[in-house]
Amino acid sequence: MKHMNNKIHSLLCTNMNKDEYEEQLKHNILVQRAIFEELDKQYLITTWQENRHVRSVYRLALEYSSNRAIVVYGAGKAALYTIDRMIECFLYPTCICDSNPQKQHTEVRGIPIISSEEFLEKFKDAYVVISSTYYLFAIYDQLYSMGIPEESIFHAPLM
Repeated sequence: MKHMNNKIHSLLCTNMNKDEYEEQLKHNILVQRAIFEELDKQYLITTWQENRHVRSVYRLALEYSSNRAIVVYGAGKAALYTIDRMIECFLYPTCICDSNPQKQHTEVRGIPIISSEEFLEKFKDAYVVISSTYYLFAIYDQLYSMGIPEESIFHAPLM
């Protein structure tokens, strides 16, 4: 990481010394974190239903551990929006899961679409980001019944 920061500094920051660059980088990370925390708070206010809560993709950005895959659940129109929100948060999906056999074994933006069976077989320990807002809680319940822990289920809000 240190080598990468030196390389980035030499490419981008000719008007800053290395210490100034590193301080700016730390500041930017803190600002980004504050933005994600505020967006997550706003999301919390709007999504409680029947004592169930799905955590936002902004919360995932704060908690993300790179040793786990991220699966988008649902390959409908909202999947494109979800993928965009994730990329804005520096999160990159491994695959998309969809129950529609016509969508399986195709791709969205180069991301493969897999079946629910393949998801359970290969990615049961992954973070799951639900793309649908309309079916959010139905999908949440389905994932939970499949044994996916609620701490691993997230949603990208339509903000």
